Amino acid sequence: MKFILALLALTSAAKIKAHSKSTAAAGWTDSWGDGCDWYAIGENVLSCGDYDVAGEIGADEACDECPWVDSAGDGCDWYVGNEGWCDSYAPASGVTACDACLDVCNC
Repeated sequence: MKFILALLALTSAAKIKAHSKSTAAAGWTDSWGDGCDWYAIGENVLSCGDYDVAGEIGADEACDECPWVDSAGDGCDWYVGNEGWCDSYAPASGVTACDACLDVCNC
């Protein structure tokens, strides 16, 4: 019985990890060569998006530590009251507010 419970726990953890931004962008680095681990240190999270490589996915999209923002720099909070725009303004990754802001957008 313990084996089955342990197997179920590992399967669930793998599913959760498979959906994280960091896993999806394994090996991602910014224009300075720093990966998501750098953004997890202290106040570096405040720099999310500042050192992105033009035309590629940015820290906001690649790193779990960084909140999602659209191509105009707005986060999910902007879409409250602006739900009609949820499928617009996708950043380079193509992830729109429909996908990132599930508690706000009903696409």
